[in-house]
Amino acid sequence: MQWNSIQSAWGLMEEYRKMHGFEYERVAFLRTDAFYALPIDLFQVDKDTFDYNNRYAVIPAFARYPVNDRMMYGPYEAVKIWATERFQ
Repeated sequence: MQWNSIQSAWGLMEEYRKMHGFEYERVAFLRTDAFYALPIDLFQVDKDTFDYNNRYAVIPAFARYPVNDRMMYGPYEAVKIWATERFQ
């Protein structure tokens, strides 16, 4: 069920983007029913690495890694695949 919600949320995000005429560069999907104990830096790839050139997607190594519906962030195109094409 959660994966269907992710795809639906992506569709709503796309509608909003088109309606307001802008492009996303970096996108994050975070579950609202999960507790994140520390602040999340959407450019942090690991402890000492930051992706300021927007080249890497991050799927944290918790839950049922590499299948994780709790958090995913990175370049727009990478998150789009995760949110919309994973079952194709």
